[in-house]
Amino acid sequence: MRRIYNSNEFLMDHQQKEKRPRADEWIETCLAEGKRALAEGRAEDAQNYAQQAYKVRKLDQRIWQLFADTYQQIGDDFSAGCWQGMLLKKNGGDCQLPKDSVRRERMLQGIGYTYANPRFAPFTKSVCIEEGRPKLELDCIVGRQLRAETDGRPGYYVGVYNPLYPCEMRGFLAMLCQRLKLDKNRYQDMTFDFMRAQSCQEADVQAPKGQDFIQPLAGSDALQKVQIRRPDGSGGETVLAMHETSFLRMDSSVHISSKEPFWLGTPILLRHSGKRRRIVLNILADGLSWGEQKNEEFENVPNIIEFFSRGTIFDNAYSGSEFTYPSVATIETGMLPHHSQIFSDEDHVRLEPERLTMAEQMHRLGYYCIHTQGDSEDIYNGVLRGYDRILANHFVQPAFIGVERTIRQLEALDETDQFIFLHCFDPHPLTMQIQCPEIMQMKLPLEERCNQDDAPSVILKATHRNQEVNRQNIRDMDRQLGQLFRYLETHYDEDEYLVCLYSDHGSSVYSEKPWLLSRLHANSALMLRGGGVPHYQRPTELMSTADIYSILGHFCGYPTDAPWLDGNLPEVFGGRRREMVISQSIFAGQTRKICLRTEHYACRFETEAFTRDDGTVDASAYSLHVFLREGEEEQEVFDENVRQEFQSYLRAHAEEFMLEGLE
Repeated sequence: MRRIYNSNEFLMDHQQKEKRPRADEWIETCLAEGKRALAEGRAEDAQNYAQQAYKVRKLDQRIWQLFADTYQQIGDDFSAGCWQGMLLKKNGGDCQLPKDSVRRERMLQGIGYTYANPRFAPFTKSVCIEEGRPKLELDCIVGRQLRAETDGRPGYYVGVYNPLYPCEMRGFLAMLCQRLKLDKNRYQDMTFDFMRAQSCQEADVQAPKGQDFIQPLAGSDALQKVQIRRPDGSGGETVLAMHETSFLRMDSSVHISSKEPFWLGTPILLRHSGKRRRIVLNILADGLSWGEQKNEEFENVPNIIEFFSRGTIFDNAYSGSEFTYPSVATIETGMLPHHSQIFSDEDHVRLEPERLTMAEQMHRLGYYCIHTQGDSEDIYNGVLRGYDRILANHFVQPAFIGVERTIRQLEALDETDQFIFLHCFDPHPLTMQIQCPEIMQMKLPLEERCNQDDAPSVILKATHRNQEVNRQNIRDMDRQLGQLFRYLETHYDEDEYLVCLYSDHGSSVYSEKPWLLSRLHANSALMLRGGGVPHYQRPTELMSTADIYSILGHFCGYPTDAPWLDGNLPEVFGGRRREMVISQSIFAGQTRKICLRTEHYACRFETEAFTRDDGTVDASAYSLHVFLREGEEEQEVFDENVRQEFQSYLRAHAEEFMLEGLE
């Protein structure tokens, strides 16, 4: 059999691991030293120990408590409240609050911030204390700023996207929903506009030398009047809609003022550079099972195949996780979930500021970075923090809206270089919470319409109804993306753009014997076209969603040699061929599942014990089966040498995978 892991690399990696302390020993040391520092009044040292432990195990509640105690000693009541909120959400109990009313309010804001579900920005909780316990109500942060970001720029102001409706219609609707304290599901048709901005009543905005620029503004009051004056006194007055973003083209430095506070966005510079492409476009086809598209000979995706056939299509790419929250984090950071520690969609965790995201890298290169359509799952955790603007709503992001919005964005800012992220939800399997497409409502038999599969999307059954709905939605997305592809081919030369289409995971609705990490659930789409991409390539090499970060870095010019990155530049682009790709399911209260795939084999590993809240699991009892990777996926291989090699890899990396007691 082909080696699944280079023996020299294995030995070096193992020796390096032996030289450094085990994760649990390191955490214990940091906790002990942190508590000692706190007792001695050295809060900054305690904070450093907490941060070092946090990099290793983000979901360890003892580390959360050390952070809470440290920030309380420092006097940062909001941050102390954030960590207290995470602990209270997990364990309940009494809440210790400062007696000072101002400090008390700040801590309550922090508690509410992390008590809410981290997947749903801009929602948080408003908190009051009754009988020593927190009482919480849903709060939507409209017209305010989210917690400050970590990259030095202004944080995200939360407005409401209004491209066509009468001024303030969407803003007033958002305020009404907020005042009625409606459930977040009632906001599903509302697109939030997250924009880098700061609140002020007057501001001097300096123009770059000899360059026009675009100034984003948003009002905080109904039909708010704003005065804009050039240095020579020319200019005038304009009206801003409440909580809705407007854009003004400026040809000189200006002074902006209003009687009421307004939101001043970061200026958008209008400039092209020969070192950049005019457009770098990432398209996430959420839940598109490339394995199933291969099975159906790509009949549902003719426009995708036609466009990317003149580029490079990877047929053997696999997702690092089984659902969107950790998968998008892997794509945007180049880190698998057991390294980033971003896998629990219930707990607020933060990506370290030094671990630059894809959008942060593109921002440093000078691109204007915009998220034209998607959800807001990875805003609170910092994964999307590199974007200048994020247009997001919850649950459903259809291609027919996202494509039109993206084309308008291309035309509006055709004088600058753009990095655009477009998230299309269409291929994602639909649960009962989401309306079935009208075409299928009129085509499916009554029994199938009445007896829908009421289950989470990751385990929807392989029924005729689920498959036909999924195929229809994929055809709809492909038709809309065809329009976008034709626009690119018409308006740009090939070397002026780079387009990357990928999926974050596959689908269970085509698997008769479902397993969360099966081929049809993990075989994801990955393809590129544009300047520098080899034409008419269909490489067979194994790929991971973690590789997308490295691939974009290769073509766009940002560094991809950070030690924490898991990505690999593929052989077809001048890198090296992968020998293994890893997919896993890390979900508290469920068994740990890992699938290791090589050129010939797929190894399925599953613990008997359930994963703990901190991501660790007792792996002393487990099952391990090896199957052929291609052909009949259920054809098991009983070669003991093959099995032992997979076991050796898992044992050597047990601590990395947070597997305890693996023998």
